[in-house]
Amino acid sequence: MADSPSPTPVPTPAPQAAVPAPVFREVPEPRLDIGVAVDRSEYVLPAGDWLLRSGRDSWRRLGSLVIRPVGASAGTVAPAFQVQAGSFARRDLAETEAARLGLLLALPASVAEAGGRWGVRLGEQGGRAELQPLLSRVRRDAVPEAFLVGLPAPGAPARTLLVEGSGEVREVPAPLELQAADGSLLPVGDARYRGNLLLVATPRGTLHVVNRVGLESYLPGVVPLEMGPRVYDELEALKAQAVAARTYAVKRRGDFSAEGYDLCATARCQVYGGATAEQPLSTRAVEATAGQVLLYAGVPADTLFTSTCGGRTEDAYNVFPSYSQAAFPYLRSVSCAGEERLPIATTVHAPAPSQVLGTLALRGRALLHAAGRHGTSWSDLKAARALLTAHLGLPAGSPPRTFAPEAVYANLSGLLGDDALLTEESERATAPEAWSDEARRVYAALVRFQVGGPTPLPTTHPFTAAEVAGLWASLLLRAGGLEELEGRLVAAPEGRLVVKTSKGREEGTLPANALLFRGGGEAWTQRDALQPSPGDRVRLILQRGTVLSVAAFVPAAEGLYERESSWIHWVRRFTGAELMGKLLERDASRRGSVVRRLDVLKRGASGRAAKVRVTTDREVFDLSGLEVRFALGIPETLFTLVTGKDETGSPVHTFFGRGWGHGVGLCQTGTFGMALAGRTHTEILAAYYPGTVLGTWPDAVPEPRAVPGAAPARSGAAR
Repeated sequence: MADSPSPTPVPTPAPQAAVPAPVFREVPEPRLDIGVAVDRSEYVLPAGDWLLRSGRDSWRRLGSLVIRPVGASAGTVAPAFQVQAGSFARRDLAETEAARLGLLLALPASVAEAGGRWGVRLGEQGGRAELQPLLSRVRRDAVPEAFLVGLPAPGAPARTLLVEGSGEVREVPAPLELQAADGSLLPVGDARYRGNLLLVATPRGTLHVVNRVGLESYLPGVVPLEMGPRVYDELEALKAQAVAARTYAVKRRGDFSAEGYDLCATARCQVYGGATAEQPLSTRAVEATAGQVLLYAGVPADTLFTSTCGGRTEDAYNVFPSYSQAAFPYLRSVSCAGEERLPIATTVHAPAPSQVLGTLALRGRALLHAAGRHGTSWSDLKAARALLTAHLGLPAGSPPRTFAPEAVYANLSGLLGDDALLTEESERATAPEAWSDEARRVYAALVRFQVGGPTPLPTTHPFTAAEVAGLWASLLLRAGGLEELEGRLVAAPEGRLVVKTSKGREEGTLPANALLFRGGGEAWTQRDALQPSPGDRVRLILQRGTVLSVAAFVPAAEGLYERESSWIHWVRRFTGAELMGKLLERDASRRGSVVRRLDVLKRGASGRAAKVRVTTDREVFDLSGLEVRFALGIPETLFTLVTGKDETGSPVHTFFGRGWGHGVGLCQTGTFGMALAGRTHTEILAAYYPGTVLGTWPDAVPEPRAVPGAAPARSGAAR
């Protein structure tokens, strides 16, 4: 019998190295918790590889997740709220403010600890609807940015969250922290965020989505939304905004600790859009000022900022009643005007009286000047026209015999090539039918190529000699023989001009005999000298880098750093019934159907209305500080008022105002103007926050003294 073969042994698999589970990454200090989506019923994470942590437990989950607060729909205990009117890092500061507000408003006032901060609470606890009249009163009379804070129900169980995904449901204690395993950005709505997300269950059965992020990673999502770099594209201005935003965040850290986060993501605090909002130039400003904050008496200052201050900022206590003058001396009224000038003179004297010129004529003067001519004789025009034909490589030719439109256009026949191919018959039909074919073709081609720019080309009235030359100059501009730059004047060093255009800074040689003009639109007059300020708009015509003419636009507000803001002035008109509707929307306890009159009883240092008496058909009451703006629904409190009557005899109120925002602290459009004028971010901050110094944080020491006065957040200031 044959031997049976031995079985082949199964090879022992080589030992495999264990794959370690991903480690939950901490967001290092200094960090902030920003409420980016509050009071939600759920939060949905798309499919991905997620790390989660609740308390000491952490785990990994693949796929999509849905997180909901437990008991969101149970409603067994009605949610309770209380009016919160301030948040402080120290209990003694909160108690001082509570005592002041309690006495001022004749209300019970208390102090409550939440998240390491001390909140000032006013009145009794109650439901949201029940407390609305009290909230309106506190906002109206003392703290415009007071809000209702949710309170935990006595004896309520610990708040938990349900995490659902991949067929599994897990209940975990709140808060729940999560991050992407690969460190990628985290989604909330349409935005993406750096750092981690923290899901906080509220006492009222909702959840807050909170972005836990490092301070220096937070700021790139703030600065471009507060001062957009595509408009405010001066690095020093953005650096000033970065320091102000950093200081504000440090000072206000924990303001919303009772809700489970530090700061909100809206204009109530400062607008934050996460990584989605980031822009290279504003990020560069944040990086260039890393760690810098403004200090007053050794602690971070309360760096309020506003969009457009109307020429002068206001003392904080006139806008925010909770800010005492003694505690916030750096939030005082300062001028937003720059007195520096950039004098420009010329050896070419303007005619007296100076003729008003349109854009074509101004260009014509520049072309004649390039030809060495200052008159408008036939020989002067011939020399100017020769510059155009020489650039095209054609014989000199002659000017038209008359300045009739048909003759002027026909004179350009052949200078555009086969002009019949440049237009359609329908375009040529827009010219007068009586004209020659060549005149009609040239006219249509000039219109299509927008040679006249903003000036309509004449068809029914004769050209002036300067306009004829301007038509040639316009063709030269299109063909590259001349250059026209429009932008903001930055500097005028000896023999040069520096202008900031949409392409960046551009420079030209300024000869002693350049032509100078002042005006705007289609009304320019020649001048012997100009006195523009840095930031004023100018239009230059150059030939091979040499300035032929400088046209300075008349600014909307002479000398103000913010003069180019669209909010430098505004007008609002309301009927008495419309204004009453705004008042009721803000405070439903008001009585009346029509506002009969408004009287400004007190104005601040800048002229802002600090106290306004409102007379309705049923009552008389006063508005103070920022509540004037909120209650009346106007852009600013820097206004004058005219009250009249409409055709039915009903009152009509017309506001003529300046600025946008609350008017306290740094003026954002003014900051941009100062940067254009060559000011550094250090100089800008010193101008708007006098008495502060630039320092670093977290090296700043804790608050060493009581600072009476709550710190209501600015209100929609940067839009």
